[in-house]
Amino acid sequence: MTMTIVTVLSVGLILAILIFGFLERQARVHARSSARRLLDDFRGHFVPDHELRLLGPETLPEEGREPLEEAGRALQRAGGQFIGDMEDVTVTGILGCCIPIRSYLFESLGFQASAYYYPWVGRLIYELSSELSDGRGLTTGSAQAAGKLDTPPSIDRLQLSYETPLEELIRIHTERLAAFRQDNPNLELILCATPEELMARQQKLERAKYEHRSKNGWISEEEVIRLAPPGREEWAKLVHAEIRKLVKADERGDSGTSR
Repeated sequence: MTMTIVTVLSVGLILAILIFGFLERQARVHARSSARRLLDDFRGHFVPDHELRLLGPETLPEEGREPLEEAGRALQRAGGQFIGDMEDVTVTGILGCCIPIRSYLFESLGFQASAYYYPWVGRLIYELSSELSDGRGLTTGSAQAAGKLDTPPSIDRLQLSYETPLEELIRIHTERLAAFRQDNPNLELILCATPEELMARQQKLERAKYEHRSKNGWISEEEVIRLAPPGREEWAKLVHAEIRKLVKADERGDSGTSR
């Protein structure tokens, strides 16, 4: 190999190293901005107290009313008793639009069922939930994307696909609840029969989510990986590493220097 060829290869290698270093720095800059946005989103959504309000026929928004009525008819046909319509005003402020939640009580089956229409996926979302006397909860729903997020240890949650029929959700939830109660025969069910009870329970759930997030760095590496596009696992790990740095910097009170 001549000296010229060796020199060219050496220069090429040096350039490759420099370019790689530049790309790595750029990746970290972009990862840090992505980390800050993701962290701010989680902190904005998971707050200790959500503002909740009841909705009536006069305050129910027109947008999404038709699919919500469809959900109500389906829940009623399945044997549910109407509890009420509710808005999470805190979530409305984050999303920029109101997502009404319609809830029904299935007393004989031991759960409440809620439905809402999520316009970004064009789907009706159902969530069936049961609360036990020791504070633990069992939920079964069709919010497919929400399955990528962790829940507090006190909540046993199963999220199925958007296409899962309501009848299938009811079957799966009642089977899960029966198995859970068989293993815990001394526990009683706590059901919400009024809108006020439902809102109090929702507030309790939001506080549990907040406490779980705030005590555990807000978002885990596994969650970031699940939220990332396919094939971007290493990028997701980089973003999570930046999130950990930001959380530590914020705890020290110097978050401005870490953005």
